[in-house]
Amino acid sequence: MKKIELILTFTLICGSLFSQSDFTQPNYEEIRKEISRPDSRFYYPELYSKYVENDTTLDREDYVHLYFGFIYNSKYEPYGNADLKKKVDYYAKRPEKQLTTNDIDSLFKYTKLMLETNPFNIRDLNKLIYYYHKNGDTDNENKYLYKAKMIIETILASGDGKTKSTAFHVISPGHEYDILGAIGFEPITQKLVGQYYDYIKVRRNKAKIKGIYFNITKVFESQITYNKHITVANNGL
Repeated sequence: MKKIELILTFTLICGSLFSQSDFTQPNYEEIRKEISRPDSRFYYPELYSKYVENDTTLDREDYVHLYFGFIYNSKYEPYGNADLKKKVDYYAKRPEKQLTTNDIDSLFKYTKLMLETNPFNIRDLNKLIYYYHKNGDTDNENKYLYKAKMIIETILASGDGKTKSTAFHVISPGHEYDILGAIGFEPITQKLVGQYYDYIKVRRNKAKIKGIYFNITKVFESQITYNKHITVANNGL
C-alpha cells in the first residue's frame, strides 16, 4: 500500500543527529510520580485523554510523560495485539489499487483498535494519516501528523543511539523500526546486546552510521512482570 510520507525533515538531520549532546534520558521514577499526582499537569488520565482527543497544544514535556508513562498504564502491551495486527496487515500489505472503499474503511477500523493498546505506534498512525488524506480530511490528517512528529522527537531526544549507555529509549520493539524509517535508515540485521539493548545494523548511508542502539529495558521488565502473574495464576489452579 502506498504510504503517506511523514516528517521528512528528519531524513535531512540524520547526519547531525548522532553528534547531539543535549539529549535527556527518561527518569522513569520521576515520570511515574508525576503522572500519578492528580495535581500535576502530567496526571496521566487527563494527559492521555488529551492525547486521544488529538490535542495539538501538547508539548515535548507532555509527550515525554505520555510516551514513557504509558508503561504504567493497564493497557500497555509492548508487542501490541497479534490478532488485530493480522487483520491490519491483510489490508495494509495489499497494493493500493486493489483496495476497495470497504477495504480502506476496514483498515481504518482495525488500525484504530490497534492504537488502543499501542497508541504510539508511528506506522499505525501513518495508516490513519493515509486514510484521512484519501478522504480529504486535512484537519485530522494534520492532527495525526503532529502526533507522529512529537513521538519521533520524544524518542530521538532520549539518546543519540551511538552506544548502549546513550541508546534511544523505546517502549515497544516495533518503535525501533518506526524511528529508523522516520530518520531515513534501512535496517539490515538486529541483535540483542547484553540483556536490555537492541542493536540494529543499517545499510550504507550518507551519515556513515553503521548501526543504532535501542534501550528496551521496560519491554523486558513488563514481560518479566507478566510471566510472574501467569506463574502465580497457574500455581493457584
